[in-house]
Amino acid sequence: MFAQKALLLRGIASVLFLVLCPVSLGSASEISEAICNGRGFFDSLNVALVGNWPFTWSQKVETDTARKLAFLGCGGGVLVWDVTNIHNPQLISDKIRTRGIVDDIYYSYNEQRVYIASGYAGFSIWQVTNPSNPIEILSYDTRGPTSGICAKGNFVYVACRDSGLSIVDVSDPNNPYEIGHLPAMAAWSYKVKVSDDYAYVGEAYGGIFRVINVSNPSSPYQVGYCYPQGEKVYKIILSGRYAYVALNDGGFGVIDINNPTAPQVVAQLPTLYLTMGVALSGDGNYAYTAERDAGVRIINIQNPTNPYVESVLSLAPHYVFDVASSQTTIMAAASIFSIIDASIPSAPQITALNRYPPGPHYVTKTIGNYLYIGTGGSLRILDIQDLTNPQEVGYYLLPSSQSDIRALDLDNVGHVYIGRSPEEVFQILDVTNPANPQPLGSCVVGDNITDLAVVGNYAYILAQDYYLKIVDVSDVTHPMVITNFSLPGYGTSYGIKVQGNYAYIANYYDDLFIVDVSDPYNPSFISQFNTNLPGVGKELDVIGDYCYLAVYEAGVGIINISNPNSPFLVGVFDTDAASDVVYNQGKIYIADAFGGVKIATVVDPANPVMHGFYDNPYDGTTDNYRSLALNNNYPGYFFTVDYYKGLKIYKDLLYEISEKQSTSIISHSKLIKAFPNPAKDKIFFTIYGAEKLKPLEIFDVLGRNICAIKVPNGQTQTIVWNCRDNYNQKVQPGIYFAKLGSNVVKFLVIE
Repeated sequence: MFAQKALLLRGIASVLFLVLCPVSLGSASEISEAICNGRGFFDSLNVALVGNWPFTWSQKVETDTARKLAFLGCGGGVLVWDVTNIHNPQLISDKIRTRGIVDDIYYSYNEQRVYIASGYAGFSIWQVTNPSNPIEILSYDTRGPTSGICAKGNFVYVACRDSGLSIVDVSDPNNPYEIGHLPAMAAWSYKVKVSDDYAYVGEAYGGIFRVINVSNPSSPYQVGYCYPQGEKVYKIILSGRYAYVALNDGGFGVIDINNPTAPQVVAQLPTLYLTMGVALSGDGNYAYTAERDAGVRIINIQNPTNPYVESVLSLAPHYVFDVASSQTTIMAAASIFSIIDASIPSAPQITALNRYPPGPHYVTKTIGNYLYIGTGGSLRILDIQDLTNPQEVGYYLLPSSQSDIRALDLDNVGHVYIGRSPEEVFQILDVTNPANPQPLGSCVVGDNITDLAVVGNYAYILAQDYYLKIVDVSDVTHPMVITNFSLPGYGTSYGIKVQGNYAYIANYYDDLFIVDVSDPYNPSFISQFNTNLPGVGKELDVIGDYCYLAVYEAGVGIINISNPNSPFLVGVFDTDAASDVVYNQGKIYIADAFGGVKIATVVDPANPVMHGFYDNPYDGTTDNYRSLALNNNYPGYFFTVDYYKGLKIYKDLLYEISEKQSTSIISHSKLIKAFPNPAKDKIFFTIYGAEKLKPLEIFDVLGRNICAIKVPNGQTQTIVWNCRDNYNQKVQPGIYFAKLGSNVVKFLVIE
């Protein structure tokens, strides 16, 4: 999975698309290249990642004390802050964006470079000589997911979890390569720091602190180790003869490394909750630790063998995940970015609490040139005109950073409708000026809001405690709850769509409810349908006679709802964990919590067929993909938000030759027509003027030649193909391409 290869100067903004069209294709390899382009670090088919806005909770931080800069790792990116004024830090760049979660940051003062470990996305190096315009130097796909990084000279040292320590030669940015490797001793190599001829590696799920001789980077070998108490070595700071370590449940530790062959734990203080980060004051007399729920702890280490606590500063209700320092100033990576003046160690003072970046991303909708994201604590508004580089243009902060927007909808006159949890509030915002959203009206609905849909003058709201609430929004300044309708069964309902007179509801246990809402003041229950699929109802989309229900582990169930009183299951498209689904032009787009994104062709609802996917491997976080959206202004593109890694923008590489109607697939070729399309046992190709001595070739989606059919010279003629390959075997259902010279037509074979 983790090939030893470099993807050089691979800015997400510079993905190359080779789109299949009649005038540009030649050989089978060109077809394969066109439809398989965009694999990058992760496996993909027909789908490419084109842009992202990955900023969620801050979890890692490093500083440049000389230039008064803080590098804040937030979800899948790094924000650069000017902290010259510790009372009013200024964001100066959001250009550092990665494909994975930022698991570690190393900053080189001499080179003015930021090194980023990004889990399954390997690592990247960014030049920040001009901090307002960081430039990516290289990205490297490591042998395993990265969680720790350090650099010295021409070498990058990477803790690759269960794949151990990897040493990469980056002397030639155009050709980085792994020069050395040492397996993990316990379960995971988790963090790494380098000094002189030694790499100090902290391991997870075993809590081992290892000393590795790296004087010859091609042949690293272990010279010593010790066992501090704690499940994980979360962070390592080296100073003189000591290593200061954050040990998760083991608290704060001091390790004497004067003798590399026999490192020794000389002191350890219990954790206040979970010790996740450590930094030192400029004079080296104090250690600062990130204590997650408990805040920031200041420890006197003037005698490293006998440390003691000077003070503890709570940042409740915010978690603290990491700390860095600039002399006596502490930068805390927390659920909000915090700056603390620790010049008086016994009485530290908070000087700044910045609610940027946002919290986890829960839900997204898009219309026109803007995309709206409901996050922990705020609504974010992004301009997406440049799909490779979406930019935030405005935001609305909720009264409490502990509130979440887990449900939102839009109308076409400049209103955003949001559900605020746990406040149980439904609110309407005016976003006609996206840079300055303004509150209009709100009402309390009495339960946490899990989803909502606005149609006409009414908002249909799912409440956590088994209720459908209907709110009159005809006066946006005074919305009013008009109906509390109790839903049957048990479990929370997570998704709602309204079509015509009916509301369709995805329920955790019972999968699908249908409610007649033709009279919003007096809704009536129509039917309850259980798919009996081994999953839970998450989200849904409804178009015409079909409901597409995301049933998490079971994939997407396709339900015929032509008779609302008697829905029935007609097909299933299997995925790892479908958390959202949207239908468009004969295809369904699926946000898969454990397996990235998928597209399926559902021209035949009973036989959905894989159209494409982009695999972002599961990285251990919860509910990776929560929401997916399409925008009519940007056909062929789709948008997902990920709990920890933020917004990603994808392109369907086959969109230009995809179906333009939900019932058929239309060819872009003027010289070849395919009928019927989709086909079962045979398909007729009408050819309008054959090119001399050119065979009609059939390819599958991987670009493999399935068969070739001789075409006589002549005018308009019809060729019949029996859906069998060169070995007379029936081909599998799926997408195929017929190519005659420079002309290509796409068609679908079904069972």
